[in-house]
This record gives sequence, C-alpha cells and structure tokens, in this order.
Amino acid sequence: MDYVDKSLSKGEKPHQVSNNLDTLKSWLRHFGLEIEKQIRLPASDDVDEIVPTKEQLSIVLRHADARTRVTTSLMAFSGLRPESIGNFLGSDGLRLDDLPELAMKKREAMIQKTPMIVKVRKTLSKSRHAYFSFLPQEGCQYLREYLELRLRRGERLSGRECKEAVLDIIKQSMEDALEAKDYRRASTLTNFAEAVLKLPKGDKSSNIPSRQQSTNHCQPCNLRVET
Repeated sequence: MDYVDKSLSKGEKPHQVSNNLDTLKSWLRHFGLEIEKQIRLPASDDVDEIVPTKEQLSIVLRHADARTRVTTSLMAFSGLRPESIGNFLGSDGLRLDDLPELAMKKREAMIQKTPMIVKVRKTLSKSRHAYFSFLPQEGCQYLREYLELRLRRGERLSGRECKEAVLDIIKQSMEDALEAKDYRRASTLTNFAEAVLKLPKGDKSSNIPSRQQSTNHCQPCNLRVET
C-alpha cells in the first residue's frame, strides 16, 4: 500500500499503478511469493473514447502527414485494429502481399480496383482467424500517394522492410512510452532497437510496425521494403 500511495501522490494514473502492480506480482510469483491481499485503487479519470464525426475525421486527414493518413484510413474506413496494421514489436504487420489489387511499377503504385481488398492474416487477427476488409477510394488515394512518395525517395518496395524504417517507428514508440512513464515498455523497445541495429542491411527479419502509432500510435502498414 505504501508503494500505491507514493505512486498516486507522484501523479501517476491509477491504471499505470495497476500495471506496475501486476508486474511486481508476476516477478514475486517467479520466486514463489504470492500476494493475496486485494489492493483497491481509485477509479480512473480517463476520458471516455468517442467516435469522431465525419467532419472531425476530415480535419484529422487534412492535417496528417502521408503516413498517418494511411493508418487513419485503414482504421476508419477498413475497420482494422492498430495491431492488425503492425504488431507491438514490429515483427509482423500489413504487407504489400496483403493488398492483391495493388500493383507496384517502377515509380508508380497502381490500384486496379476500388474498393480495394485488404487481407488480414491470422497472425495479425485478434481472434487468430484470417479475414479481409475493403479500402474505399479515398483511402486508396492516400495509400497510393504514400507509396509513390516512398518510391521517389529511392525505396524499393517489395516483400522486405528496411531497418531504418523500423528504427523510426521504435523511436516514436519510445517517446510515447516515456511520456506515459511506461519505463518497462521503453526498456523493451531499447533492447529491440539494439537488436535491429545488429541486423545486416536487407535482413529478412526487418519489418515496419505500425504504431502507433498511431497509432497513433499508429504508423501505417508494415509494407515491407527491400534495400
């Protein structure tokens, strides 16, 4: 209880204190110590989430960068979860192969049909069942603009991702974790970044996660890049 009172007095949110307690209990359980006492925390004062109106969504899309527009479109228009766009550690996520009606040319991304099919593999599905959704014309336009922007930068879009993109996502995720005082998550991301830095250029295990980056965090598609 002293830990709880001290954490709350420092301004930490109840849900953050609860997460830290779960971590401590798990660590103690590993050494055969079990905390059976029920610790009550005050109700969280987090603001309830609301569904944005069409006007609010339009404002978000107008002010977002090319990458965030794709992520927002996949969530708002296709109904994808952030974890379906890219998992937490960036080891898997949405790929070009998951967009069968998208054709990549040398300097152009061609969408052959709208609304475009978006496949979600079972490894990205919460229920562990593969399914598909659709991306309407507006979302397809944002996706095409984003991919062509990457092509103009000299990226070669195929079935693999460059580790520079992974590190970019990790950096954003670490900033979010530190802002939320989630030091355990920040430490995990640091270790992951060190592992990515040791990968050779063009290694097949390098992937772009989404964040959230998005979600927020959220970052858009794990569209892999060959370097």
